[in-house]
Amino acid sequence: MQSVTKKFNLFKVAFASAIQLTRQRHDFINQVTATALWNSVSPTKKRTGRGKRGQARKKVDLGRHKVLGENELGIEWPGLNAKTENKLYKRTRTEQQAYVEDREKFKQGFRREKTVVRGWTGAQWGGLRIPAPESTEDNSFEDFQCVLLQAARVAHRDKTVGRIYRLRCMVAVGNGKGVMGIAGSTSANISAAVRKARNKAFRRLHVIERYEDRTVYEDMFVAHHRTWMQIRKQPKGYGLHCHRAVTDICKLIGFKDMYVKTFGSTTMLNLMKCFLKGILKQETYQQKADRLGYHVVELDPRRCNYPVVLASPKKENEKTVPNDEYTEYMNQELLVRDVKKQNKSSWSHFYKAIHSNNRGIPVPKCPWLPEELTQLKYLSLDSS
Repeated sequence: MQSVTKKFNLFKVAFASAIQLTRQRHDFINQVTATALWNSVSPTKKRTGRGKRGQARKKVDLGRHKVLGENELGIEWPGLNAKTENKLYKRTRTEQQAYVEDREKFKQGFRREKTVVRGWTGAQWGGLRIPAPESTEDNSFEDFQCVLLQAARVAHRDKTVGRIYRLRCMVAVGNGKGVMGIAGSTSANISAAVRKARNKAFRRLHVIERYEDRTVYEDMFVAHHRTWMQIRKQPKGYGLHCHRAVTDICKLIGFKDMYVKTFGSTTMLNLMKCFLKGILKQETYQQKADRLGYHVVELDPRRCNYPVVLASPKKENEKTVPNDEYTEYMNQELLVRDVKKQNKSSWSHFYKAIHSNNRGIPVPKCPWLPEELTQLKYLSLDSS
């Protein structure tokens, strides 16, 4: 035991003399920056030049959450883990255990849970969920969800500065109960652009009608510039089969069963305008009955096309004259789109023509056949 104490005292004297020597000599670390020191020991430096893909090792703080000179022995070294005025001291077992517990509590204050923030893909901002604004006394936004649809880099020219780059963000908000808003805004950074677009979307909320709180009222074909959409209502349990941005919009509105086929340009701005153009123009069955003056009837295929009355017009709007479906079908609006070449044959120039898509009621099927046609199979070739 005496030999151990003698060695400890000798080490104590040697360490004290070393501290005095280090105070007298020139300090090299204080003259060189941390970046220069890290680059001197880092194995790879960041290469410059076009086409270079040199990966520099990220700077790591090796002394983070650590105390220089601290170990399991619990020795307090003056100038390292204790004040320079203190003397060399070795903690007892209880003191060392209490010190370790305090350090663990201190570390837990800096630890953060790793959360993966991801949109549709890891390389884009689109599809990212952002928090809704805080509720106030007049307005509550607890049920609303916000989705960042696009974050694009845009620029405009200035006569003195030149090209000025900014960020344009498009945000959609909705509560899943038929209320939805969408807006876009530009700013110098993405956080400000998202905040401005979100606040603008809450000022432009729309109430959208839903059939059975799950789908649209009727099939439709919509066109906006070079984007065309075919929107179809689907039975319960079908789900959402559409573009990923349209899927998020449907969830914000409250649509659960829908099929949307997109043609042409799929830029985010045209995509949203085309979809909202068709959704906002749809009519409920009662609105259609009041406008046309006829009963809105649906043929149920599950019951052998048994007619089911969905809505009836008001008495002042009711019409007694039969509806001319042929004239209505021929007078409907035509939406025309281009079709790309299907093959490279000599007849391919015929396929470059336009294809028309009729928006409106389809051609009604003939419910009966003439007797002459039904009796053809019983007739023979010899009969006159």
